[in-house]
Amino acid sequence: MKKTIYILSTLLGLSLVSCNDWLDINVNPNAVTSVENGLVVPVIEQNLLNNYGLYGQLVGAYLSQQFSVKPGGPNTLAMAQWLTQDGASLASRADNIYFYSYIRVINNAKTVREQAQASGAWGDYLAATVYRAIAYQMLVDTFGETPYTEAENTGITAPHYDEGKDVYAGIITDLDEALSKVTGSELVCDNMLFLSSTDVNNYVRLANTIKLRILMRESRAVDVKSQLAALVAEDNFITADVKFASSLFTDQAGLDNPLYDQFVRGAGNINAKRTMDICGHMAVLGTMTEVNDPRAAAKFNASVKFNNYEGDFIDTQHSIEITAGYCDGDTYAEPVLAFNTPVYLVTLSEVDFFLAEYYSSIAPDAAKAKQYYEAAIDASFATEGVTGSDAIYASGAKYAWNASKADELIGIQKWVALANINGFESWCELRRLGYPAFNSKNGAAIYAKWSELAASNKASNKENPAPLVQDLVDAGVYTYGTILTPQSATEIADNTLVGRLLYSSTYSTNRNTNAPARKDKAEKVFWAK
Repeated sequence: MKKTIYILSTLLGLSLVSCNDWLDINVNPNAVTSVENGLVVPVIEQNLLNNYGLYGQLVGAYLSQQFSVKPGGPNTLAMAQWLTQDGASLASRADNIYFYSYIRVINNAKTVREQAQASGAWGDYLAATVYRAIAYQMLVDTFGETPYTEAENTGITAPHYDEGKDVYAGIITDLDEALSKVTGSELVCDNMLFLSSTDVNNYVRLANTIKLRILMRESRAVDVKSQLAALVAEDNFITADVKFASSLFTDQAGLDNPLYDQFVRGAGNINAKRTMDICGHMAVLGTMTEVNDPRAAAKFNASVKFNNYEGDFIDTQHSIEITAGYCDGDTYAEPVLAFNTPVYLVTLSEVDFFLAEYYSSIAPDAAKAKQYYEAAIDASFATEGVTGSDAIYASGAKYAWNASKADELIGIQKWVALANINGFESWCELRRLGYPAFNSKNGAAIYAKWSELAASNKASNKENPAPLVQDLVDAGVYTYGTILTPQSATEIADNTLVGRLLYSSTYSTNRNTNAPARKDKAEKVFWAK
């Protein structure tokens, strides 16, 4: 079914990037000023897809050390800025996230909500409210404070910024209000996320799952025990991974997975089987390979040189290492990425990890905490299409359940599960849980040892001079299951995560006289304090 949308771009702010028939969108500036919800909802979804599949994925996967920079890629030096935790790249992605969230998702959701409320189309109302909630959640998790109470008032051109905890409380109230209007028999308009299913219960379950994510994320900073207890007792969460499925994408520019479109097709390598500028990070790949985790092979393509799952950690030194002959583009494993790679909003694994945490610390139940922890790993394996999950948590295994190490186990295994699935949520949970923890040696010290070993290997005429992660472990400078301070970070102290991105200058602080002073990128958002 071909869907072409003709509306005023100034009214809805529609994106021109397309995905298959659903998002083959054109804008006619002379067209009508209102449209059916079934034509606007896919536009909202498309822009969530861009946020989670490209901008949020890149920010999160680099900052949580799931992705690194591929040596010798066409944009290696530019991409290396991602790993410094400084520089213009993060500011640019902040602009992207802000623009797509407010202009493309929230504004369009406002239109759908108003039209649905006027006509009593409560299924559409709930769907738009869920998408709006996801956008606001992403804004809080990215910037900390963000306009909310005045953000959608067209009469206010300089909306005040609301505290993150107040935005969280507001979107929970909005979700509850939308849920109260549906009985379960309403229909939902055409949508991509559930492949045109009109069953409102898909959105009921998704709304409850987003509520679980929000409440658990703030649970260490705000007392939400009663809300969580009621939500968990209702037990009406998603029953399958919620994603923009492979079938939505085609092998054409602008109609494919947005990360693939930019880093494979956009890099001028349309027929490549591997990505151009991205490889796996030593931290996450080492954590998997240490325990022979089969998810490594599902998430990453093997290194051409080593035929295994080695990851990189070097950021701005690649030109030096390539010139010295230590490493090149074939040295490290690269993320599995195709034109039709799905884009995930929330997975079953995340739900089970949240419930494991809930029963570990909020409503203690040792048996249930263990049950959900193991179920979360099972679900992650299922997402990747591999088996053998029980070996990860078997009695005596490194990641066997231990109530006294709940945060560490949940944090590391959630980080692994989200690798090449949802980088943005990985960054959030790493900031919140504090695991994986930082390595005892920083990136500069590890790099010094790496260089020493590489030079020795080359002097010995070793075919592949680049040291393996096991070599760094054996040398006593790296411990599996840890992250590290990037060697070239200058604005972030050792053992410190980027806690937030700076407020968008392009779309907010330069235009909004009520924007507060920018906070340091090391300052934590409210739920991580």
